[in-house]
Amino acid sequence: MTFGLLLLLDVPVEQFRTAWFLESVISAALIVFVVRSKPFFFQPPR
Repeated sequence: MTFGLLLLLDVPVEQFRTAWFLESVISAALIVFVVRSKPFFFQPPR
């Protein structure tokens, strides 16, 4: 999704790389948070 959006907006190469890097870092941090959380992340609290 990010790749397509950046291509559609025709952003310069430097901004493309920055946006791609930031998206990768944020998604990796979210994955770590979801995997390491004690209760299942998508399960509603009891």
